[in-house]
Amino acid sequence: MTLEKNILAIDVGGGTQDILIYEEGKPMENCVQLILPSSTQIVAQKISKATARGKNIFLTGNTMGADPAPGPLRNTSIGV
Repeated sequence: MTLEKNILAIDVGGGTQDILIYEEGKPMENCVQLILPSSTQIVAQKISKATARGKNIFLTGNTMGADPAPGPLRNTSIGV
C-alpha cells in the first residue's frame, strides 16, 4: 500500500496569505490555490473603519508582524 504525498503550504506575508494544497499525481495547475488578504490587512481595515467612526480600539493577543496594521495605528491618538 502506497500513500499519496499531499502538502499543505501556507505563506503569510504583509499583503496576502497564499495557500496551496498539493496532491501527488495531480498537475500543479489543478491543485487548490488560494490568495487571501493577510490578517494584518484585515486588522488594518478594521482599525481604519473604527477610527473613522471615532470608536476606541483595544488590541490584545500574540504579536503580528508586517506593515499594514501600524499605519492606521499611527493615525490614532495612541500612536505606535
